[in-house]
Amino acid sequence: MKKRRILLGLVLTLGLFAPSVSADGLPFAVTPQPMKAQLDKTAHYYDLKTHPGQVVVLKMQVKNLTQTTKTVRMIPEPARTNPLGDVVYDRTVGQAINPRLGFEKLATGTQKMKLSAGQTRYLTVKVRLPKTMGNGVIAGGLHFQEVTAQRQRSQQKMLANRYAYVLGVVLHTGYVKKVAKVNLQARTMGHQIGIGINNKANQFVNQVKVTQTVKDARGHVVHQAAVQGKQLAPNVTAAMTLDQHTYQPGDYQVTTRFTSKTVHQTVTNNVKVK
Repeated sequence: MKKRRILLGLVLTLGLFAPSVSADGLPFAVTPQPMKAQLDKTAHYYDLKTHPGQVVVLKMQVKNLTQTTKTVRMIPEPARTNPLGDVVYDRTVGQAINPRLGFEKLATGTQKMKLSAGQTRYLTVKVRLPKTMGNGVIAGGLHFQEVTAQRQRSQQKMLANRYAYVLGVVLHTGYVKKVAKVNLQARTMGHQIGIGINNKANQFVNQVKVTQTVKDARGHVVHQAAVQGKQLAPNVTAAMTLDQHTYQPGDYQVTTRFTSKTVHQTVTNNVKVK
C-alpha cells in the first residue's frame, strides 16, 4: 500500500480454517470460524453462498500474542482491482469491485478492541445484503490493524497503523458458475511483450499462473517468463507484462498458457515489435 507509509506489515489471508492466522512480527492472531455456506473449502478467505436480504454473520476470535496490552481495530474495506487485474484492499488503488453495493457500506462499521497480555476476544461482523440485489458478487476485506497512540507536534493524539492483516470476504448471490474460460491476447507494450486478459464472468479466478514462451521469426525461443499466485477479479480487463524483458524490433510468435483452479488455456499469437 504505497500511500500508507507507516504500515510496517501487511499479511493476506493464509488459511481460513487454520487454528489461527498470524505471521512473523504480527502481535495478534485472527481465527475465523468455519461456515457451512463456504463454497471453496480450500480458499484462504470467506467464499460464501448467500441470498438477497440475508444478514451474513461472520464470527472470529482475535488473540493478543504478546505480553503487553494491545489495541486492535477492524475496518471493513472494499475489494478493488488494480491495473493488472489483481484484487487489492487499498482504497487508493484501482476501481472498486461492484461499487454500487460497496462492502464497506453493508458490513458492520469499524470496531476496536483492547486486549490485555495473551487475551482472546470474540468479534462478530454482520453484512446486510440488500433485498433487491440480483445475482452477483460482493467482495471486500476485514482489515485488522494494531493501533498505537502517538503525539504530534501539536500534542494531540493520533492513531498510527503499525501492523495489519486482511481477511477476504466474497459473497455470492444466485447461481455460482465456475469460470471455464478467459480471453487471452498477446500484445506489444513498447519494446516489451505482454498479455491482455479479459474475465467476462462475474466470478473470481483463483490460483492463477501465466507462462509465456516467445519465439523469433526463425522459430528460436528467445525468452520465457511466468507469474503465479494471482487472483483475477470478476468482470475485469487487464494488460500486463510478465517481466521487464525487452525485444529487438521484429516479428515474434508468442505462446501463452493460463492455468487456474478451473481454467486451462493455451493461446498462440503473432506480434510485431516496432
